[in-house]
Amino acid sequence: MNPGIIMNVGIASLLFVSAAAATEPPPLSSVSAIWVEDGQVELTLAYEGGACEEPQRAQVTASEIFGTDTVTIPTVETAEVCTMQIVQVEFSGTIPVEPTTDTLSVIVLDPDGQPKAAGQVEIATD
Repeated sequence: MNPGIIMNVGIASLLFVSAAAATEPPPLSSVSAIWVEDGQVELTLAYEGGACEEPQRAQVTASEIFGTDTVTIPTVETAEVCTMQIVQVEFSGTIPVEPTTDTLSVIVLDPDGQPKAAGQVEIATD
C-alpha cells in the first residue's frame, strides 16, 4: 500500500476522533434529583455558563433506555451586551417523570440551542 495513502487515512482518522471529542459538552458542576411526590422530581444543578445566562423551564422526554428520562434545559441571554465572565449558573425545579424512571440524563442548551453542559443523575428517594 502507498505510504501517502496510509498517512492520509491516519490523519483523517485523527481529525474525526478530535472532532467527535470536541462536540462532547462539559459535565455539570453539580446535580441532584429527589422524588418529592408521585411522578414529580426536584432537580437541582449547576454548570459553568455566562453571567447573563438564565435557564428556562426544563423539558422532559422518555429516552430509548428503560428507566431513564431525558431532561433538556434551554437557556436565554438576559442582556444584549454582557461580559464574557464565566460563573456558576444554577437551576432548580420540579419536573414530571414516569414512575419507572430511576435516572435522568440532563443536557443544558446554550441560547443558540447547542449543548452547553450535560450529565446523568440517579433519582434519590426522600
